[in-house]
Amino acid sequence: MYSEFATLLSIDSLVDTIDPETLANHYFRHGTAAASDPILKKHLDGLRAVNAYYRVPSLDQLVKEYKEKHRRNPPPRFDLWYQYALNNSCADFYHFDSIYKNLEPFWSVSPKVLKSRIRSFWGDDSILLMLIRDGKPLTTPHGERGNDRADSMQLMLRNISVFLPDMEIPLNFHDEPRLTVPYNVVQKARKQARLPKGTIPSSPQFSDFTMNLSTAHYSFQGKHEWVGKDGQAFTDLEEFCSPDSPVGILADAGNVSDVVSMADSMYRSDNIIIDANTALDLCVTAPLLQDLHSYLIAPLKRSELKTLVPIFSEAKTTIHSDIIIPATSYYNSEAGYGYDPTGDCDWTEKKDVIFWAGTSSGGYIKDDNVDKMLRNRLVYAFNASLPNTPELKSNVSIFCPTQSGMMETCRVNLTDYISKHGDVYFVRLDWCNEYCYLMEDRFEVKPKVTPTMQFQNKYLLDVDGNSFSGRYLSFLKSNSLPFKATIFQEWHDSRLIPWVHYVPIDSRLNDLYRVITYFTGFEGVISEHDDMAQRIALEGQRHANKVLRRQDMEIYMFLLLLEYARLLDDQRDTLGFSL
Repeated sequence: MYSEFATLLSIDSLVDTIDPETLANHYFRHGTAAASDPILKKHLDGLRAVNAYYRVPSLDQLVKEYKEKHRRNPPPRFDLWYQYALNNSCADFYHFDSIYKNLEPFWSVSPKVLKSRIRSFWGDDSILLMLIRDGKPLTTPHGERGNDRADSMQLMLRNISVFLPDMEIPLNFHDEPRLTVPYNVVQKARKQARLPKGTIPSSPQFSDFTMNLSTAHYSFQGKHEWVGKDGQAFTDLEEFCSPDSPVGILADAGNVSDVVSMADSMYRSDNIIIDANTALDLCVTAPLLQDLHSYLIAPLKRSELKTLVPIFSEAKTTIHSDIIIPATSYYNSEAGYGYDPTGDCDWTEKKDVIFWAGTSSGGYIKDDNVDKMLRNRLVYAFNASLPNTPELKSNVSIFCPTQSGMMETCRVNLTDYISKHGDVYFVRLDWCNEYCYLMEDRFEVKPKVTPTMQFQNKYLLDVDGNSFSGRYLSFLKSNSLPFKATIFQEWHDSRLIPWVHYVPIDSRLNDLYRVITYFTGFEGVISEHDDMAQRIALEGQRHANKVLRRQDMEIYMFLLLLEYARLLDDQRDTLGFSL
């Protein structure tokens, strides 16, 4: 097992002296358990990729690699971005994947049309327009909530706006994403965007942005037509998915059990997530989650556009076309979301407990969905004393090593285990309206905890609320190990390696018992893997402190807005920076 090798070196030595790739390669050569232990195998596979995240290229090298990858020159002022990144000790110059994937469909729309569509957000009270004027970030008034998010975005842009041309940035101040463009439209747009635009100039190119990026020069086209209503379930997902996807096959009268089995096998093996990217793909997972995730059942906000117009959001699902930006709650370390190391403690001082405390957010709770909502199911899962729940823990499948060292499964009763190792509860009941009595009958509400209290536990659960969860970054920066269950994409996804920086959990939660008992151990069945848990916690912390800093969010926004500015420029096909 992992502990056999971990005993050769102290945890401090593993983290500070031996690089992760060397550790993983050594264990694959000399270890005996990797082949049969799926969690250990994923952990070691991921460790071998860690060093690729910390390369600092020269500007020449980065420009060359950019041109090879994107078949165009970097945007104007790319050298200023590079210098800003260097000056702010950037450790990751390569994982900006979501910028290019998010912006690609918009290259199929002319700059003139894009700017006209953005102009139509003026006067629309559902979108906040951030302005860049003469190198300064400005906001337009949109009420208390909108202005709070705008003020936070101003702070994020204050150090980089001096390098940016005038522009308007349509900012979504709802938690939920806003842009649902049909699958066939998006695919056609991506195909058109990838068409060759002529040869890339080989001579030095220092062209700058033109002066007409502001939409103030464009006529008002009328208000956008928003569709959907609050609480409306996602019953039309096939419109946003490939016909060959599980969602598409199911919509075409596919057999439900066959589709469910196929979908599960596309991202899981041995009942754990082995492909975290596919686990986020709603076109794969929706047949499994349709009645188990609050956002799909009864989202709090469902007001969407089906037209390709830039909207900047803090999170989205794979069926949405929003442009992802770093969350302001991460950047500002807002109350309840920030990490203060003085409130943390060493791993060995923490309780061997999996912890979550929060509100019943995520969607509108009604009598027909109260037992299906994600956070409700989570609290059920770790409270054996709640009404009608003990039998759920009496026959649970967990990992069971054999005498020969193979990792198999067996069924156990987890009722007593949960009482000892689970601390999961609500601190407030929200969004239940006339059905709050159903929640009160089911759940006990306990006092709100401080960050210091939650960091006394080794294992911290993080699950979706109205959209993404704002406390994830603080969990990554802590000495505890985050367990992450989500359907939402965020700006940092490509920067994090599952099973190395965090533990991925299926939003069905049907892998949670198997994974937590693997780490804590279960008496008489499976030994603890505490060394590996600590290793992941510390590796995630070290990585977050390198590539998920406030400065990294500014660096990300800087490059995103340079690319966005070029997208809006009438000369965009010949515009760029080269050496």
